[in-house]
Amino acid sequence: MTSDHEPESNKDAAAAAQARFWGDVIVNEAESHVAALHRDRLLAERREAMERLTEARRSLAQARDHGDPDLLETAVADVATAGAEYRRIRDNVADELQEIIRARLVRMTAMAAHLGDAAEANSQWLSTLDFKGDGEGRAEDAGGVT
Repeated sequence: MTSDHEPESNKDAAAAAQARFWGDVIVNEAESHVAALHRDRLLAERREAMERLTEARRSLAQARDHGDPDLLETAVADVATAGAEYRRIRDNVADELQEIIRARLVRMTAMAAHLGDAAEANSQWLSTLDFKGDGEGRAEDAGGVT
């Protein structure tokens, strides 16, 4: 309920600014969970590629110990393929993780801006309230916080 001295537009502006901020908080929380799942998937993919490379290297060592030139040639090719795949995945993971971090920073910046807007709107709204009852509408005159 608004008083005669409380402009509805200031109250509405404060409520809208708060709603934008809390909307950002909710979106941020959801994006945080999605980013964590995506990060975990990327890291698992990189780990699996490293395991394939490690296995190819083991096979190369066994082929070298065995002494069969055909087996050795195949093992060298397998290591080269697994190594190239690992580097591709590693670089892709690094790029995607960097993008996740960038997107999170953009969201945090928006949240900070909306929090500042909400604080300013609340300050303006509070400054219009008549705490002393004299019709002045000055919160700081009544010892209130603006």
